[in-house]
Amino acid sequence: MARTGNIRTQGLSPGALRSERQRRLHGFWQELRGQRRLPFRAEFAPEQLHFILGQMALLEVTDPAGRFRFRLVGTRLELLGRRGDQGRSLDEIEPAWYRAVLEAAYVEVVKTGEAMAQRLESLAAPETTWCERVVLPFTVAGQGVELLVDAFDWPSGLEEGLNDLIPAAPQGSK
Repeated sequence: MARTGNIRTQGLSPGALRSERQRRLHGFWQELRGQRRLPFRAEFAPEQLHFILGQMALLEVTDPAGRFRFRLVGTRLELLGRRGDQGRSLDEIEPAWYRAVLEAAYVEVVKTGEAMAQRLESLAAPETTWCERVVLPFTVAGQGVELLVDAFDWPSGLEEGLNDLIPAAPQGSK
């Protein structure tokens, strides 16, 4: 377990995910990948992920050492307050502790080429405020990890408490 800002992150095996949607998404990625190291982005259409599309972001890996750009931010994430992140570089994401949580996962997934599953818990109320995320690597042109899918899920009714875990973008954002 790691602590960043006001949250604790815990690495999970895909089988330990509480979220059925997250397990389904990971299974979809595994099926696309087959025996290869990475699946190709062209092998799926976003509509195939309708069950979690609003809760995910697509990120372009602009530099494997840690530069990322948000190509798509789902509508449910925007409704939580992340409106304006689409098109932004990870370097522009605020607050800094949230950016650090995202960046640590993205860099690790790019480095290993493996999917990552995490549970994020609020240090204020870990038993009641939590979400899970799955970060999945894809290749575009067969040149290593070039695209990431970062999908969040949380128990129904927890939207109001999620600002500890997925904070709203600062006012004046794009």
